[in-house]
Amino acid sequence: KGTLFSDEQTLEDVEVYFGNLPRAMLTLLQITTVDSWTGVVRPLVFKRPWLSVYFLLFLGISAISVMNLVTAIIVETSVTAAKTDEQAESAFQTAVLHKMLVELEQVVQKLHIGEEDGEA
Repeated sequence: KGTLFSDEQTLEDVEVYFGNLPRAMLTLLQITTVDSWTGVVRPLVFKRPWLSVYFLLFLGISAISVMNLVTAIIVETSVTAAKTDEQAESAFQTAVLHKMLVELEQVVQKLHIGEEDGEA
């Protein structure tokens, strides 16, 4: 059976970190979060330097993806807050206009009563 790595320790590392799909996914998550990722990658890259291209590309793409997700959440939260603020401002302006209209009606009624008193 042809293998990518020939020494026993590297084969053991590959089996521990990439032996099956769940392990490989967990290892790639560990690399994405930069959680002791050099301990996983370094032994493999020492044996096969071209793997550094794979791991660095993976890290770059996954890091950019995570940053995009975080940015999207922040933007969405900001837009929602802005809409809420806009609705609150609109409600406040409506209340102020209503209060001014009531006061204006009272002034008009007083003027109208004053005119009636003056005519009599």
